[in-house]
Amino acid sequence: MKELAKFPRNRRKTASDTPENSPKIPAFGCAFIGTTAGSILRKVRTCPEVLGHGTSQKLRGFLKNPAVFTARIVVCAASCAQPTQSLTVRTVFGYIPTGPFDLTDEETVGVPLVRTKQRAYMIAVWAGPWGAHQFFLGNTPAGLVHWLALSTLVGFPSSMGFWTGLSIALLLNIGMWLFAVYSMAVMDEDDPKLRGQTSSQYVDRMLWVCKISLWGVDFWRKHRDAHEGDTA
Repeated sequence: MKELAKFPRNRRKTASDTPENSPKIPAFGCAFIGTTAGSILRKVRTCPEVLGHGTSQKLRGFLKNPAVFTARIVVCAASCAQPTQSLTVRTVFGYIPTGPFDLTDEETVGVPLVRTKQRAYMIAVWAGPWGAHQFFLGNTPAGLVHWLALSTLVGFPSSMGFWTGLSIALLLNIGMWLFAVYSMAVMDEDDPKLRGQTSSQYVDRMLWVCKISLWGVDFWRKHRDAHEGDTA
């Protein structure tokens, strides 16, 4: 009985009862996740033509391919941020591809690609964090900087604590992605970087290195069709 008395049934838990290594989500991490989720939900409501109409249709799109659905949200957030006077949707960066979609597998695998702004922009949307757009422009050092940054971000969860490091890594990765898209959107059509063409192995190398499922997805088809309708 004396032994049982040492552990009263109704004793309240204290901080010492919690394992020191138990994972905890910091307050700023919760705030960041909540703010990001709220922003995404607002964009989802305003871009049914990109993500589908109705909650069930959006849910089916996410379950079918989460990576593609997430990328569409990023494109939606950029393309639906400003009202326009025509059916052609502008991005917050002032650019959206409206030319023919010429990056299909049949047109690119094993074929040198002529450097154009539209192609650079699409590649930045597909694989901006990996620096694929920089390799497309022949700027190998800048592409390697992207890989160095990604390698650094991978170590954040273990060095800063899982949730803290993961939140910061995701935030910085999204920032890299948006900056990649922005840098290609504001590039001049006659920029010296757009001269020449890639090697015939460029697409094969990027598909092997990037390891993502976004490459080749035509996110701009409806915008391109709307532009063709305006100019018809």
